[in-house]
Parts: sequence; structure tokens; C-alpha cells
Amino acid sequence: QKPIFTSLIASLVSVVFHMSLPSDGSVQRSQQITDAVMKDLLEQGTEVFNLLLDIAADTGVPDPILLAASLESIHMFLESDITRTHVLPNVLNKLHESAILLPYIRGPQTKGSNNIKYMELWRMCEVKYGAENSAKDRMPELFDDGKDGKWRQRVPHLKDLQNPLMHRVLLGIVQLIELFSNKAQNDPTGMLKNVSLMLDRVGREELLIGPASGLATCPDYDVKIRCLKCIQHVLATSAAQFDVREMGWLLRYLTPTGIGVGKQEDFLKEVLGLTILLIRNESETGITFRAQFAKAAIRESFEMLR
Repeated sequence: QKPIFTSLIASLVSVVFHMSLPSDGSVQRSQQITDAVMKDLLEQGTEVFNLLLDIAADTGVPDPILLAASLESIHMFLESDITRTHVLPNVLNKLHESAILLPYIRGPQTKGSNNIKYMELWRMCEVKYGAENSAKDRMPELFDDGKDGKWRQRVPHLKDLQNPLMHRVLLGIVQLIELFSNKAQNDPTGMLKNVSLMLDRVGREELLIGPASGLATCPDYDVKIRCLKCIQHVLATSAAQFDVREMGWLLRYLTPTGIGVGKQEDFLKEVLGLTILLIRNESETGITFRAQFAKAAIRESFEMLR
């Protein structure tokens, strides 16, 4: 697809996506408008939705702008009580309970091997949608159809990832992971709970906040903050899924470094919020945190006040 065409499609999807979001006005009125939009989409937009779902479910690497738009569409339909039950079985079937999306958030290497999905998506973002001539001047090897493979050495790790389109795709995926965790407790079908359990088995917390290659190491603060919000849902609903190692990872982010830069302060508020949740938790998870990490959390918090 030509960039101008895919950008147009993605823009149209984005308009509908934002129309479905609650406004800043009356809560009741806002919800009425959102419900009306979703009813219209259910009646007239399911064919387009299914096409976008197929993009996200592509076993290859789809166009990054269309992938971002498809992720936003899936989130929109699953977030709404009006449309969720109608699309949920098909979404989970095609996405293999979200497993098909996870390679995109694992960084360029997984278990010592090249992560082709991440690498190819990044290359497409740079080649197809990078600033005109900029990527070609900086990394000419990307434009040789990737035949010699040397370009793979240039693929950045998550902590060094600067491409805003990649950030948008990663944000779309972590928002879906958050939604699965958030809605699981009130899902009468039990399907979302199964997804949440699957994500726990494949190491959701390490994928999100692991110190070496967790998604929260990404420089984009919207992505970083959304990772922590996802962990918050896990703690609020399934605290037993949070183990000692993951508690230690969380405290690594409790540092004054970078305060005043970007949304670092908002990020730290989320870290502190999670720390408070763990301290107040009355289960075995909370007891363990208070015994092993509470002093360190208090010490780091005081350091930020100095």
C-alpha cells in the first residue's frame, strides 16, 4: 500500500476511535454519545472491523500504520459493553488470545535469536514512514530490501527506540493487555480470564517491567505509564500473580533520575501508586512486600524529596 493511502485509512479510523471516547462534559451525556457511536458501528461497521482485525492477526508483518489503527479499533470494540460480547470470540480466536501480538513488544532479541516481527516492523516504520531522506541518509542498508541482513545490527533495543510510529503500535498492544486484565473479573464468558492467565504464564510482568528489556524501558512516556497501569490492574484483581522478583523490578523504577524531564513525574506517580497498593495489600503478596521491600521503598521515596 502507498503511504498516503494507508495514512488516510488510519486517520479515518482514528477519528472514529476518538468519537467513541468519553468527552469532558457530563458523564451521562458523554456515555450516551459513546453508546450511540458504538451501536452504529455494530450495525454498520463490523465488516470494516473484521478487515482491521485480520491486519492485527497477520502472521507476517503488516503495514505499521494500519496495524496501529487496527489495534485501536480492537480496543474500541472490546472496551464497549455494547460491542464486546459480539466480537470477543472472534478477536481472541484470530489473535490466539493475544499471543500473536507479543513478539512486537519483546525487542529485537528473544532467547538469543532475532525477533523478526519486531525487526521488520521497525524497518518498515523507518523506510516507509520515516522523515523524507532522513533514514536513507542515516541507514542506507535499510533500503537494500534487507537482502544482506546487515541492517539488523541497526535495530534498536526497546530502551533506545525513538520511532514514534513504533511507539504508537506498542502503546496499542499494551492497552489491549491492560484491557484484558481489567475486564477479566467481570467477564461472564470467562474468556478474558483465560487470556489473563495465559499472559501470566508467558511472563506478562517481565514483558512490561523487566529491568533489561521490559516495555517500560521504552523512552516514550505514554508507553511507560500504560505499562504501569496494566500492572496496577493485575495487582488490584490478581495480586497472587505478582511475585518477589517482580516486586524488585518495580522498585528499580523508583528513582529521582530524570525528574522534570517529559512525563517522568507522572511515571513516578504511577510507580508510587503501585508501591502503595502493594503495601496495603492484605494477601500473602502484600505481606511479602512489606517484609522484604517496604524499607527500600521508603528510602527511595525520601531520596526523591531531598
